[in-house]
Amino acid sequence: MANQYRQRLVAQTENWISSTASSTGTATSSISIVIEFVLASYVPYTVSAVLVVAVTSFLKHVKPSFSSMMSDDC
Repeated sequence: MANQYRQRLVAQTENWISSTASSTGTATSSISIVIEFVLASYVPYTVSAVLVVAVTSFLKHVKPSFSSMMSDDC
């Protein structure tokens, strides 16, 4: 799913770059290669890092309330 989304994003970005750069005449292939490299190398790491941070912050919020609930019941 994430790979499919990344491929679609790369294709849309390349289409936008080629349509805007065709009028200016800049090198589109190097720009699209750089964008594709950045998306391919950094997107999975950022997604996993965001998930890890979200899970740890969620557990930090849940754990104190859970332990206080357990101590209140006793």
